[in-house]
Amino acid sequence: MNGNYHGMKRVFIVSLLIFFTTLLDAQQKDLDFFISKALQNSPLLKDYRSRIEMNRTDSMLIRAGTSIQVTAVSSNSYAPVIKGWGYDKALTDGANVAAGVAVSKELTGRYNMQNRYEALGIQNQTILNEGKISEQELKKSISAQYITAYGDWQQYIFNSEVLDLLHGGEKILKELTEKGVYKQTDYLTYVVNRQEQEMTVERLKNQFQGDFAVLNYLCGIEDTSFTDLPDPSLKVESIP
Repeated sequence: MNGNYHGMKRVFIVSLLIFFTTLLDAQQKDLDFFISKALQNSPLLKDYRSRIEMNRTDSMLIRAGTSIQVTAVSSNSYAPVIKGWGYDKALTDGANVAAGVAVSKELTGRYNMQNRYEALGIQNQTILNEGKISEQELKKSISAQYITAYGDWQQYIFNSEVLDLLHGGEKILKELTEKGVYKQTDYLTYVVNRQEQEMTVERLKNQFQGDFAVLNYLCGIEDTSFTDLPDPSLKVESIP
């Protein structure tokens, strides 16, 4: 009996942890979550970051190019003689080995180097500006799509509640119709309205799932599951 109690206790704790983990994941999928994923997965923003890294590499190459360059050169030849067949060693010495080392340094004026570094700095600033503009446009697109999906979700919730009320009223109206309080035609009209509401709820559900899938696609999220969306709680940001 004691073993069964501890076993049930462990199962309850594991189930509780799974529940809270699922609840935490669902709570994290708000507007900030989708914007963060979009900024992280955007190929365009990744390209901007790569271009900045390339410019940093170019800056290092410029610095390395002005340092002392040491070049080693080697020229080797071998004239084999196999069983008396081959080149005469009196002419070829059998082998020739030549090696040399060259030391060079680029003579560049201070202003020339400064101009080259400034050119890279301007390119970096241009890339940063373009990245900021693209980031703002991406945030705008994600926010607009989130609001669209959020509106679909609110309509789905509202109409689902209306449908639940219609289901509850249908039972009462059926009993009153059987007792002769309401006409059969009134009851049938009510049933038709309930069926139309069911079709509306199903249409809104499909619409929400479609807009939610578009939201995931824009953010680079491969998850195909659907969750409710919390209020976007939009904040007005100051213009830089």
